[in-house]
Amino acid sequence: MEHQNEIMMQPEMPEPALAMNPAETSGKIEKEVPPDPAAPLFERFSKYGAGCLLTGLFYAFCFYKNPNGITWPFFLAAGFVLVCAAFQSLSVKIRKDSWFLATSILLIGVSMCRTDSLFLHTINRIALFFLLAFFLLHQLCDDSGWDIGTAISSALRYAGGLFLLLPVPFSHGIRYFKTSRQGKKGPYAAAILGAFLSLPFVLIVVCLLGDADVVFNKLLVSALDGAVNPSSVSSVLFQTVVSAAVFYCILCSRYKMKFPEGVRDRRKGSPAFASGFLFTFAAAYLVFCAIQVVFLFLRKGTLPDGMTYAEYARQGFFQLTFVIALNLALVLGFLRYFRPAPYLKALLTTVSACTCVMIASAACRMLLYISVYRLTLLRLLVLWFLGTAAVFMAGVFLLIRKERFPLFRYGLVVVSVFYTALALSRPDAVIAAYNLTAPGHEAVGTSDLYYLQTLSLDAAPAMEKYLKDSPELTEWYGGRDAYLAEFCRRAADGDGNASLRTYNFSVGAARKIYDARSVGPE
Repeated sequence: MEHQNEIMMQPEMPEPALAMNPAETSGKIEKEVPPDPAAPLFERFSKYGAGCLLTGLFYAFCFYKNPNGITWPFFLAAGFVLVCAAFQSLSVKIRKDSWFLATSILLIGVSMCRTDSLFLHTINRIALFFLLAFFLLHQLCDDSGWDIGTAISSALRYAGGLFLLLPVPFSHGIRYFKTSRQGKKGPYAAAILGAFLSLPFVLIVVCLLGDADVVFNKLLVSALDGAVNPSSVSSVLFQTVVSAAVFYCILCSRYKMKFPEGVRDRRKGSPAFASGFLFTFAAAYLVFCAIQVVFLFLRKGTLPDGMTYAEYARQGFFQLTFVIALNLALVLGFLRYFRPAPYLKALLTTVSACTCVMIASAACRMLLYISVYRLTLLRLLVLWFLGTAAVFMAGVFLLIRKERFPLFRYGLVVVSVFYTALALSRPDAVIAAYNLTAPGHEAVGTSDLYYLQTLSLDAAPAMEKYLKDSPELTEWYGGRDAYLAEFCRRAADGDGNASLRTYNFSVGAARKIYDARSVGPE
């Protein structure tokens, strides 16, 4: 009570006058702007913005109306240099073991300008997407503990994150030029402004120089033929802006993206349940593998009446390939979601060993079938898959024995090596060479000639080297030279090799074959 009386008896102090915020007097309350994680990038926007713009211009130069030209390896090499230089300036260390990914990417880039195959061009782009994503993620976070699922999902998340960051370079650019009006422009901003202002005058001078010198004019026409028109200019500008923005978003990902540094232990399942589930699989697989050893490998059994080994090899082949893929998924799934136990590891080892026998059986079946019915793209891809799976299974055995074995990195190396070899070998060239030189296939029928025509221009050199005249060629196509000229006509009809920038080695080789055999009016 005494304390309350003291409080009540204290004289009232006048309240201090509060300084009113102008925003409050107007009835508006200013919201706090959250800090920009990419502020270090914005502070040097003149440097990084100019670098990204130059990268975008180089991208447009390399790929405008040129999806498969010789510029692919040059752009990828320049991109690596720019990314490494930018990351190092942003305090991101380039890891020493990144050379393998960089080499694989460059070799696939070389493959892009060595092949005319639409299939290879499509798969190459998918491979480049994942390899580039893995390369960037390897620099930005610790991926040593990632498994295959985490790595693939992180690559897809990274691509989605870059898409969400697309407004950032434009907002940074607007802020930069707004602030530069209030103060002195930096040297990079002044250089960019000067370059843009000089473009109209440079065009006028270049036109005058073209009129003054015939050689320069010819070079100018060949370089810019069909390029200086409103639609092409807008396309070049679009490619430049988008690629520059994507490159800037890659730099922004240094600050605005977070990725898992490890993998959460999901092994909660009962090993007893997993063992019971796998035991039935293992029992069926052991019986099946015993039959493969006796009938297919040793050829000790007796096939049903009227069935050849080629027909036996064909029977059930695709089902067997599906079972191999299923076994890989089962083994990896049980290792990821079920607690380890000695008996579970024994069953996983048994299933993996049976999978290896199935791989050998599938390969043997396919080789027998190819020896009778020749090679196709699908059959070659199946052999490639089986070879990749066989080497990958070695990593699965190591993972079963050693839980910390880096299966993702091992698998990335295996798949990268096998796919790079496939891309550089140009499957259509391999198919044409085998089908025209395989023992027992010296005679080429009409169906074989028709299939050869469905291949890409990669097959042209092998066809020129190994294709021989036959009655079928003379009857249906007018002879060997006429057949080759008709096949290589695609190289002459297109304008893909109209300049050095768009040169493709496969198209160039086919064009030489066509020019040597085509007969036109004098």
